[in-house]
Amino acid sequence: MEYSFTQLEKEFDRLGIELTDEKLVELNMLSSDGEITYEGKLLSDQCTHEIKFIDYTDDGKVEVVTGSLITQYIILKEKMIQISTEMKYSIKALLEVLKNMILHRDYSYNGDSIIRIYKDRIEFTSLGGLIANLTVEGIELGISVSRNPNLMKIFQEVGFTKGNGEGIQEILSSYKEYKVKPVFKSIGGVFQVILPKPEYTINGKVINDKYRRVLEFMEKRGTANNKEIQEHLELKSTSVVNYLKEMLELELIEKIRDGRNISYKIKTSK
Repeated sequence: MEYSFTQLEKEFDRLGIELTDEKLVELNMLSSDGEITYEGKLLSDQCTHEIKFIDYTDDGKVEVVTGSLITQYIILKEKMIQISTEMKYSIKALLEVLKNMILHRDYSYNGDSIIRIYKDRIEFTSLGGLIANLTVEGIELGISVSRNPNLMKIFQEVGFTKGNGEGIQEILSSYKEYKVKPVFKSIGGVFQVILPKPEYTINGKVINDKYRRVLEFMEKRGTANNKEIQEHLELKSTSVVNYLKEMLELELIEKIRDGRNISYKIKTSK
């Protein structure tokens, strides 16, 4: 079979590098005698591995993303940017999970990787559990072992990843201001990352963005009055008055009276 590397050639051309046979050998995509390698097949236009993109917010619409792994990453990166804009996910988290799915899956299996979009979460599922006796707890602590170091090297060369082993930490960091957290699972040769929709919640209620900073300020202080909220969050008095009124009606906060002084705190669930 003849193999071609259309997208990879474009990426190296962007960097002013010609993708010669010598370069392909250097990248371990061709052997010294000119035979295509495991990595070469994956990065060729003839790659047989696919990623299914299933959008359950759009009646379960299925799109099968094909082509070289470089092409698949570029196509799905654009989808991640759109999701980030429309659903308010961290683009950093989305791209880190996408790169993890492509670079760390086990390509000795023929099954497809799958991305499932739901209203409240996104699931990234790929073949190949954790390697080298790693555990989920271990990767959350920042331990990283690359399954496909040559693929990682090529993605680094074209500027798609840093390859510093900090991907999981960056995913976790992008959720540090939210009540929900990413979930990592490694079961029976399958690895899955679940990114819950990063909405702020209080007592199980999803909170609009305009209330979030007010509630976070109250969480830190315990109580806060109108003037303190204005000064700390640099909001106008009328905005704070309206926010507090709406939040009282929603039973997100409660009013505390001390003589003429009025302050507010987050209402505890009963």
